[in-house]
Amino acid sequence: MAKSPKKSTTTSKLSNPKSSVSEASTAELGISDPVMSSPALKAKVIMIVSLTVNQDQEAEFTRFYQHEFLPAILDAVPEFTTVRRYEVCGELRWNRRRTLSLYEVASEEEAEAAFIGFTRPPLAEMLEQFKRWKETDFSDFNRVLYKPIYEHLRNPFDGPFGNRPMFTISMEVKQDVSTSFLSWMHKIYFPRVMSDVPNLLACRQYASIGTDPVRYVTIYECQDEQSLSRALADMGAPHRYQENDALHSWENLAIEYRETCSYRQTYRYPG
Repeated sequence: MAKSPKKSTTTSKLSNPKSSVSEASTAELGISDPVMSSPALKAKVIMIVSLTVNQDQEAEFTRFYQHEFLPAILDAVPEFTTVRRYEVCGELRWNRRRTLSLYEVASEEEAEAAFIGFTRPPLAEMLEQFKRWKETDFSDFNRVLYKPIYEHLRNPFDGPFGNRPMFTISMEVKQDVSTSFLSWMHKIYFPRVMSDVPNLLACRQYASIGTDPVRYVTIYECQDEQSLSRALADMGAPHRYQENDALHSWENLAIEYRETCSYRQTYRYPG
């Protein structure tokens, strides 16, 4: 993300890893904007499945996965309401063959039942086929439930995800500063970036369920890939140097793992 050479003077203590968050005043953190997250989150619990398929088997696996496996899962596990598949797009293509499957869960109370729903008897044969693919043709397989912890007031008319591309930021945060860091993101960074980048249609943040450490995923949505490319450029605009310098300082202080990627949607069920 581009930054202006001009340095902000509002985050000097945060740029020093030896300084604790408690040493920085509210003014230095920039906490003066109103909280713009909705009081009652409308976003649902989601499950994200990521995997990379061997290139020579990709077409055959996609046919099985999209035409047989995913419809069977939603038929047998009604706790899942929709599933969408994504492939990597844009300039951030460090792994072009990695795909995501994003399931929406009907409610948080049904999340655990949905997660273990793959073991239900009607899916036994389908799951065996999937396991054979996994043993011979997969890499980087991961399956995690996430609950929403932040949702900006701006939302598309048709709700989360639709058939739009998205930009994701995954991170793990040091536990001793996670509350302060997330508070800054929710109260300052997200509201300002949504105001400065009108091409962004939605911003939500999720926290993983049942993992140690907790993984946080931020999802930005745009109308199309051209709008997404413009939004990413605008996020690094010169007038945003203060927010981006502060984010960089927080990353040095709080972030233990961070990964960003852009995705285009390739499949949706039900259609």
